[in-house]
Amino acid sequence: FPVTIEAPMRVLSDHQTLLAAFSTDVDGSDRAGVRWVELRRSSGVTTATWTKYQEGTYAPGTGTSRWMPAINMDKYGNILLVYSTSSTNAGDYPSLKMTGRKPCDPLGQMTMTETTVVAGTTSKLGGSGDTRWGDYHQLSIDDFDGVTFYHFGLYQTGSSNANGTRSRSSAIRFDPSAKDAAIVNVFPVSSGAACGSSTQIGVIIENQGSSPITSGTFTWQVGTGYRDWE
Repeated sequence: FPVTIEAPMRVLSDHQTLLAAFSTDVDGSDRAGVRWVELRRSSGVTTATWTKYQEGTYAPGTGTSRWMPAINMDKYGNILLVYSTSSTNAGDYPSLKMTGRKPCDPLGQMTMTETTVVAGTTSKLGGSGDTRWGDYHQLSIDDFDGVTFYHFGLYQTGSSNANGTRSRSSAIRFDPSAKDAAIVNVFPVSSGAACGSSTQIGVIIENQGSSPITSGTFTWQVGTGYRDWE
């Protein structure tokens, strides 16, 4: 199956990420699910030395098809996946839904509860050659704040022909955890010589959560040896 939306790339502080998503037959009876993959390579590398970091298939339930997936990542490493849905079940009309995951979640799993972006209200019929769908789907990230996703996609409402195929533009953000402190940079302040000299380092910690953090413990370790708590 081809990748239907361009594969976005992000350069984070310690690695580079390339994401891709496509539709796949998950039960041998043409029920579509979303296959997704994250590739990584080290920071500063410009050669095609990507390695697979994680992959998964998102296809919960037994009846609904999920296709035309669009995937992207915010500056914190949260992954959002938005796609079209439909099935032969009554009332399950062509809609837009989404799921996602945070970087601390188990690898290969979309852990966010599936959420409806916009619900369709009627079927899409293919009469008179009207089979076009989804070629305008897009998921991008706000270059200014690095956390707002912008999605553009199609759903069906009103009539069952092309006149009922509507577009929806959505702005989406992940809900931050209540407390979520992250190390965003470590840098040398002064360098010491070998054989016992001390070296000072600076650590920048950012509160990426929704609640203030007034105290806590910071643990660091050099190799398998000395460990300290601050």
